[in-house]
Amino acid sequence: MGYNYAEEDYFQQCKSTMKPYISDIMNDGQQMIFLLEVPIITDGRFDGIIYGGISADFLSDIVSNLSMGNNGVAYVLDNRGNVIGHRDPSIVEEGSNMIEAAKTDPSVADVAAVNQRMLQGETGFGAYNFYGDNKFVGFAPIDGNQKWSIAIETSQRELKSTLDRSIMLTVLVVALVTRHIPCGN
Repeated sequence: MGYNYAEEDYFQQCKSTMKPYISDIMNDGQQMIFLLEVPIITDGRFDGIIYGGISADFLSDIVSNLSMGNNGVAYVLDNRGNVIGHRDPSIVEEGSNMIEAAKTDPSVADVAAVNQRMLQGETGFGAYNFYGDNKFVGFAPIDGNQKWSIAIETSQRELKSTLDRSIMLTVLVVALVTRHIPCGN
């Protein structure tokens, strides 16, 4: 006789909401995965679920292409503050959690404060110093039952440099255009 999944949290969640459910990230013994469960509904009645494991690398693949500037990075947090998507897979595998880290390392308290806002489901902006580099970060919740959030951070120095170049280019264009416009009659 096989294992009865009816008592598992994901089964109960899917049954009670009759909506798809995404589990927390877990290690299946070989890799980090999350489960995707979809209810089977027949004539408006719950008949069971279909589920499968999806490699957590999927999240890292998505955020690896999101960035601002050369040194910007995107990351996904789960509902406990664990990084579950990052372009550097070792950050996911090692279980990075700045909220927990701030309890013993005050140098990451500003990062933890922004991550705490993310856990509250906020959409917004923040700033923090991360290992000597001042960062700007924008963040928003990811829709769904799992209460995950995504952030994109960039170096303030790089952003300011880009902004300074844009302002300088605008000034040069305005100067060139105004030099060639005849004044009056």
